[in-house]
Amino acid sequence: MGRVQLLPDHVANQIAAGEVVERPASVVKELVENAIDAGATRIEVEIQAGGRNLIRVSDNGCGMSRDDALMSLERHATSKLRLASDLVVLRSFGFRGEALPSIASVSLFSLTTRESGEATGPAGTQVLIDGGKILTVKDAGHPPGTTIEVRQLFFNVPARKKFLRTPETEKAHIQDYLLLVGLSNPQLTLTYIQDHKRVFHLPGLEEGRSIPEKLKALRTRWNQFPACPEDLVEVYYEGELPISHPNDQRGQDENESGEGDDDGGGTGRTWLLVWGLIGRPGVSRSTRADQHLFVNRRPVENRTLNTAILEGYHTAIPKGRYPVGCLFLEIDPAEVDVNIHPAKKEIKFHRERAVRQICGEAVREALFEFATGSDREDRNGPAGQPGVSGTSQTGGKTREHGPASSSSSSTSSPQSPPPIPRPNLGAIRRAYQQDFLPTEIEEEIERQKSGAAAEKSNAGVGSSQSNQDTPPAVSRKPPAPVKPPGAESGSASRPAGEAGSKAQTDEAAAPEPTLKVPLKVIGMTGKNFVLMESDRGLVIMDQRAARARVIYEKILADLKKHAVASQRLLLPETFEMSSKDAEVLRENLDSLNAMGVGIREFGERVFVLEALPPVIRTTDARRFAIELIDRIRLGGTGNHTWDFGEESIAREMALQAVQQNPALLESEIHLVIRDLRYCRMPYTSPDGRPTLIEMSFPELDRKFGIRG
Repeated sequence: MGRVQLLPDHVANQIAAGEVVERPASVVKELVENAIDAGATRIEVEIQAGGRNLIRVSDNGCGMSRDDALMSLERHATSKLRLASDLVVLRSFGFRGEALPSIASVSLFSLTTRESGEATGPAGTQVLIDGGKILTVKDAGHPPGTTIEVRQLFFNVPARKKFLRTPETEKAHIQDYLLLVGLSNPQLTLTYIQDHKRVFHLPGLEEGRSIPEKLKALRTRWNQFPACPEDLVEVYYEGELPISHPNDQRGQDENESGEGDDDGGGTGRTWLLVWGLIGRPGVSRSTRADQHLFVNRRPVENRTLNTAILEGYHTAIPKGRYPVGCLFLEIDPAEVDVNIHPAKKEIKFHRERAVRQICGEAVREALFEFATGSDREDRNGPAGQPGVSGTSQTGGKTREHGPASSSSSSTSSPQSPPPIPRPNLGAIRRAYQQDFLPTEIEEEIERQKSGAAAEKSNAGVGSSQSNQDTPPAVSRKPPAPVKPPGAESGSASRPAGEAGSKAQTDEAAAPEPTLKVPLKVIGMTGKNFVLMESDRGLVIMDQRAARARVIYEKILADLKKHAVASQRLLLPETFEMSSKDAEVLRENLDSLNAMGVGIREFGERVFVLEALPPVIRTTDARRFAIELIDRIRLGGTGNHTWDFGEESIAREMALQAVQQNPALLESEIHLVIRDLRYCRMPYTSPDGRPTLIEMSFPELDRKFGIRG
């Protein structure tokens, strides 16, 4: 007899179980996915001892006949596909046909099922299996659907059983997976029972077909989990993947059907829809534990998507921190390979670079939209825009509950600081489009107001002023691409037909951003923190973080217009660097000079600092340049290595400028708030730290033990 032999079925199943059944959570995953594929609307999961003693999954899906129930226990038996080409257009969670026989081979397994429909009769089928051997097959009473019990997992494989963690650890893994199921399937009624105690019961929600309805259902389901963060921003973005290269052979072999591409062969249009909820600027975690990604409703792990989200946040979170949220990608199944991981946790995109770009842009647009409040302002119009009033000089303390009135500003004393003008959001959006500076925006608004007032006095028509106060709004959304046949019309980010339902969702769930409500400056505490009051509570601003954000965006705006101001020093400063630092400086000389930092070589390791941007105020120019180079040298390491370039240098320049001049005069407070309001990302500093912290009146009442 030869040395190479065919393994018996029970041995082959146990080997397959080593790949499919990693721990009890893997069993729960496979059984729940089968229930979802069966069309279930109610799923109940019960475990005991962390899944070691019992795992029971019941559903009300389509069920199975006796023949199908027996066939499902054979290796590579599945109802999900028939041909190899079906793998390309796969939309189900399971497809390999290995899960049930693998699980049954390492446990005491019970399958009870009844096919839905009147023609099936009142009796169901029950199959009992002991370690891969079928014991009995009999009729059993059961409602339409399927119940699978897995007892004594790994009882016949002691080597695998000893590697299981404590019951508490296994429970946590199961609960984490069920959280993903609940988020990706809000229409499911999901019940989880643990050691005879019900942990949670999530009633099914009406998800709807439109994205605003899906977002509303997702937010409701997200709030049903107590540990999930609440400071979330809605994402909705649609982009077109670029056409593949003509020499791309994807889709030409027998395993590729070409469906989903207009022209076949992987060269047609393919659309990517990105939607979900992500954390606001500054909301982050030390790990990716609260970052949930779904591709066609399948929970996945993908480094491309992780990188894209991190790029989208850019300076909105600190280094070493990770965004939180729940992001869904809907894409043609032909563009995704889900068959690269034994447990189907990882996937691979055929056009990873394009997917990464679109996902990053989707996150970026959502954060900018939150920072500017563009959707809310588009619905409400310019009326009722907030303002900031100065500190009261009358000695009394007044809490303002609305926009600053004209009468209060007109009666203020000459000693009071000038009120900050109300932000003109149309001008802000125009500034993002044309890269205006904050001071230029306000100067233009004042000129327009003066011209409108003069025209009103001459013509006696009051309507002309209202028309000129607000410059025409320019949408920052990308232009609408050509829709595929049958697709809804609308912009690339939000179809117009869904604006009404989107408005209802925003009004019900998204509070007004802090910088879009009336603020009253109370004063400063210490040297760094500015105290302000709004009609919602107390607002604390870190003036260093705010100034760094303003300087950073001013440098970038100048850089885009190729109009970076540079002020020559009265006495140029000469400094010498080490060999490594000199090499770093040489590599970045062009970028530094483009940003107004005039440095030139004066020898092998000697450089001359001749100019600095006017926004940087420092008493020691040489020290500023040396420390800036140190920041640049260290700035290319860590999680944000992708942005090491001009933006990274601008960030370090802004941070270093604030560090060199940390003090803020009280007369400058209003100017900083004014400029911060016109920033693209005003709620975080260039290094991701928060610029503003808001504490509501109810939160203050709770801290002081005030009830009612």
